[in-house]
Amino acid sequence: MRLTRSKRAPKGVGRWQALILAIGLLAAACSTGQSVPSNGNVGADFVLKGWQTPKWLHVPTVQELKNYPGDLPDYYGAYTPTNYSDLKITQAEVAAIRAKHWKAVFLNWSGVPYNQSFTFGMRRAFQELGIDLVATTDFEFDAVQANAQVQDVLPLYPDIMITGVLDPTQWPGILKPVRDRGITITMWSQGVQGWGVGPGQPICNITSYDPAYVGVTVADEIHKYYPNGANIGVIRWTFNHPVVKGRDAGFLNELKKYPNLKVVADLPMPDPNHADVVAAAMLTRYPQINVIYGPWDSPPSEGIEAAIRASGRKDVRIATMDLGYTGAHDIAHDGTIFADSGESVYEAGRTMAIASALCRLGKPVPPFMIVPTFGVDKSNLDSAWLYMHGPNIPLPKQDQLPGT
Repeated sequence: MRLTRSKRAPKGVGRWQALILAIGLLAAACSTGQSVPSNGNVGADFVLKGWQTPKWLHVPTVQELKNYPGDLPDYYGAYTPTNYSDLKITQAEVAAIRAKHWKAVFLNWSGVPYNQSFTFGMRRAFQELGIDLVATTDFEFDAVQANAQVQDVLPLYPDIMITGVLDPTQWPGILKPVRDRGITITMWSQGVQGWGVGPGQPICNITSYDPAYVGVTVADEIHKYYPNGANIGVIRWTFNHPVVKGRDAGFLNELKKYPNLKVVADLPMPDPNHADVVAAAMLTRYPQINVIYGPWDSPPSEGIEAAIRASGRKDVRIATMDLGYTGAHDIAHDGTIFADSGESVYEAGRTMAIASALCRLGKPVPPFMIVPTFGVDKSNLDSAWLYMHGPNIPLPKQDQLPGT
């Protein structure tokens, strides 16, 4: 777990831990090119104006999303989703939030570039709001680690906690101490079983992307690459999470639009770190496969790619999600991964930071907001990477395609 701390350590936090915290925040502040929150000269353009969208990006309205095969009304439950752009904050509200000198923590679930982008977008927004991001963690999709890290950060006395991505049935026990302390909670991608969302509820806001729509973008990219048809092998993560299920459902339902794209195999993947074993079995049992649907970029699609190389099947390609270094490199160099999808996670970090602060201030916030998703290929690689990851995680120079 990585903790960051800028002010004097609270009672109960040792000197060695406080030193680690201080060093962490200094490094974080330098990496963003901004001052820490105590500097009154920090502007608020990012908070007030948002992250610039590429010209090619189409942000579907909520009504448009309902027209796509794979729309999952149950995902949103009783809440009407709204686009992230519907969240507004004024200069006066920024000033009011800055006067509070709040502290926040982010319980992240992974350390890949996708997740680092949340942190960078969140930290930048919190800095502009005068909120001290005193801790970030990585519980590696593990509920036991998440529970331990909640206990680790509570002695820092945060006012805001942002987290997400576990089985919703696991969260009530983990987050009960946070709720009991009156800490404002904002969730990524799903809520907490039995907990309400909105004013006066245990959860301030849920921010996500439409999971079915991101699956739609992958299916559309496969059709674009294989207009004359292909045999598809689907590898699905067995994790009980609504976003995981929604992405797969959106992908499979969108394929119905393309009768010449045929699913010939559909296998479960219990462990993302062993996708190579599943892919190897699939290629042996279904040699007619042309393209494999990988549940996301790293690590599963990396494992799938290793299995394809080991089999000698240079004709088999991968379409996947959550654009990372592996997918970008392959797309740029005509490698095994030919298409990926992106979600605007840098903007999501900003959105969740603002939502949390407004909730804490007592202002109304939409209960369920969605950020854009989009297909990525050689035509838009550079701008898609920048929009998704933000300026702190550049696409490696050898993988850049200028003008895209």
